[in-house]
Amino acid sequence: MIGLNLRVRDNITGFEGISVGRAEYLGEKVEILIQPACLHNVLTDAVWFPENRIDEVNTKKKAGF
Repeated sequence: MIGLNLRVRDNITGFEGISVGRAEYLGEKVEILIQPACLHNVLTDAVWFPENRIDEVNTKKKAGF
């Protein structure tokens, strides 16, 4: 299960951003709303993706690398 306020990426398109919404529908369909980063002071629209296509992006840096 993908939580909210995590850096995530769609594993098909590579679309990346912060998970800001979650919708659950009958039939076990779950979608995650991803808000991409602001570029050149322009806010772009968030996009819904099926949860099974979303991976959390590891933002922790390893010591010594």
